[in-house]
Amino acid sequence: MSNTTYIQNSFVEIFRGVPRFGHSPDFSLLLDPSNSASRRDYILGTLFVGTFLFAFFLIWMSLLGIFMCCGPKKVGFLAGFRMKQPPGKANFKTPATVRTLFVFSCLIVMAGVATSTFLWGFYDLKMATDQGLEITQNFLEMAKQGRDIVTDSILNAADSIVLRNTVVNELRAEVFCAGDPDSSGQPINDLRNTLVQDLYALDDFSIDELRTLRVGGFAKMASSGEDGEYYFNIFGVKEWQLLTYFILFAAISFFFMIGTLFAAAGKPLKFLACWNTWFFLPIFLLLVTLAWSIVSFYGIGAVMNSDFCSGGKAPGSPDATMSKIFEATQDDYLKDIYNYWIVENCNAVTTFPLLFLPDFVSNLDNAISSMANLRQSMVAATNLTTICGGRDFGSIFGYFTLLTNDYSAISVNITNTIELLSCNNVNPMYKELVHEVACHDVPEASIWAFSSLLIVSFFGMVMITLRASWLDVIENDVPSTLEVVHPQALEGEKRRFSNISSEIFNDSPKSNSNKESEYFREGVEDDEDLNRELEMIESDNESEYRRQVVRKGEV
Repeated sequence: MSNTTYIQNSFVEIFRGVPRFGHSPDFSLLLDPSNSASRRDYILGTLFVGTFLFAFFLIWMSLLGIFMCCGPKKVGFLAGFRMKQPPGKANFKTPATVRTLFVFSCLIVMAGVATSTFLWGFYDLKMATDQGLEITQNFLEMAKQGRDIVTDSILNAADSIVLRNTVVNELRAEVFCAGDPDSSGQPINDLRNTLVQDLYALDDFSIDELRTLRVGGFAKMASSGEDGEYYFNIFGVKEWQLLTYFILFAAISFFFMIGTLFAAAGKPLKFLACWNTWFFLPIFLLLVTLAWSIVSFYGIGAVMNSDFCSGGKAPGSPDATMSKIFEATQDDYLKDIYNYWIVENCNAVTTFPLLFLPDFVSNLDNAISSMANLRQSMVAATNLTTICGGRDFGSIFGYFTLLTNDYSAISVNITNTIELLSCNNVNPMYKELVHEVACHDVPEASIWAFSSLLIVSFFGMVMITLRASWLDVIENDVPSTLEVVHPQALEGEKRRFSNISSEIFNDSPKSNSNKESEYFREGVEDDEDLNRELEMIESDNESEYRRQVVRKGEV
């Protein structure tokens, strides 16, 4: 096994243990393109936490809707209307209790968003995703660099094949020298044969293997890096998102709290109550709905992340999950590379598709050395031109120079490729990205972000439920002489008085005493006078009632 030993995070165990109701916790099934049924089975097993939370929110919202439909007469302030003091109840504690709970909820929401924004929670999650993005970008840069290096090596190798064949033809015995070059005092024939063998050892310069490495290795690695960069940019926490989250929740909660405190002090701010009711409350409702949606998705994501980090036999590890993913995708080439890097720690126990690279570099270096030795011997030889029938070896020396330059460039490229793919380069990136960021920092940050957002969402719903807190209380004690009568109520009184007057003046028995008749006729001579007096009272009361409406802000 690799030296990148993974120690499971306790937060991973928490989300790993959520109920699955018989569904599989194997994360690799999510990326298995050949088995849609297993993929669907795994997804269903991860939905419990998110579904439960969002269902709780929907039930709460449904109750608030029902309360609004019932109206204040049935459910009181829960319908969103002002609290009303019952008649004759001087010690009315409901407003104080409701407002205390409301202010407490405001403080919890403000503290929750401030803590998760600047201390831990979303702040830690942002740091983790930023680190993951940086590692992914480094991996992507490595993959692109390797792809470009291999591409350049393939082009140089294709040119070198033609030049190599030309040099080999020039080194044939019947072409190279008409006489015996060894008579010049240098072992030229032996060196020439060695060079030919070294040139032939290069064969086709491993072009097919290099193409496979470029397409099946670096290109796929670059594609994976681009996907990772895309997802980090989309789902990673941004600075502006944190600030927006903090400002909106904290500011609206602050205005709600100020309006409630002034209302509790008996000095309600009508303009602030209007803004809270008709402007801030709808925005806050949208924010809380979004918060519940996000916390539900966070629950699902945390479960999936835990499954990824605890694959295989208990206690499990992300390495086992990665191996299963490569098996599911049936990409043997990348699977062998991964096993070589991570499972075997670059000890070639299995057949590794990149083992040709060191041998290729060795063959290139041998060919370069053989060309240098032959050239040195030919320069040091005595009368070589005369021995070889006056042949000018300048063209061969030119070929040697070109071929040496090409081979040197290819050798440097392949050496750089080996360095890019070395365990010292790849394993730290893998360990930091998978073991530390994905399976340690993200689960720990997620549990705090999840908890803080859940608390903010819950107490946000409490604030919406108790939204009558910033409205003043309707005092409904026994009416005094200053209180007015509603015109509609006055109509009933008018009809009742009319019936009484009709009974007294028209239908009463003649046996009634004159004293009683004079008493009831005093001040009011007949029905017409009574009606005119009632109409005057109605007119005066209606005007006074409208003034009271404007003053109290009733609807």
